[in-house]
Amino acid sequence: MLDYVLKPVDPEQIQRVVGLAVVQLRKEEEERNGLAMAEQLVREQLPNLSGQMPLNSIGGNVKKKKLVDQALEYVLAHYMKRSLTLNDIASHVGLSEKYLNQVFKEVTGTTLNHAIIQVRMEAAVKLLKDPTIKIYEICDQIGYTDQDHFRDSFKKNYGLTPTDYRNKFL
Repeated sequence: MLDYVLKPVDPEQIQRVVGLAVVQLRKEEEERNGLAMAEQLVREQLPNLSGQMPLNSIGGNVKKKKLVDQALEYVLAHYMKRSLTLNDIASHVGLSEKYLNQVFKEVTGTTLNHAIIQVRMEAAVKLLKDPTIKIYEICDQIGYTDQDHFRDSFKKNYGLTPTDYRNKFL
C-alpha cells in the first residue's frame, strides 16, 4: 500500500496521493527498463550462460532475477581483478555465498564460478584478436594469476590453447 485517504475526502489530499502513485509507477517502470538493459548486456556478454534458462522466463520470481542480474553486473565490472571472490559478489548483493550460489544456479542453470570463467574467456577471445597483446598480458588483464591455469581453462572452453586459437583465427 502506497498511501490512503481519510474521510471526509479532501481533493488536495487525493491529488497528492495520486501524484505519489504516479511517481511510484514511473520509478518502477524505470527499474524494469534498467533490468531489461542489464539483461541485454548479460545476454550479449554471456550468450551460453543465459541460454540455459532465459532470464525473462523465471517463474515470476523477480527478486531472484534481480539478485542474479546484480551479481552478473558485478562480475562484468570486476572480472579482471585477480582477487575476485564469491564472497565479494555475495557481499555486493547482500547474500551469503551459499545462498547466492543456490539462487544463481536456480536462475541460470550454472554456477557463479562458471559464469566468471565464461566472462573471462570471452574477454580473452576479444583480446586474442589483437596480435600485439602477448598471451601473458591477456592472462593478467582478465584476472588470471597463473598462465598455465589460464591456458588450461581456455583449452577446456574452446578446444585450443590461446596461442593455437590466435593462430587459427588471425
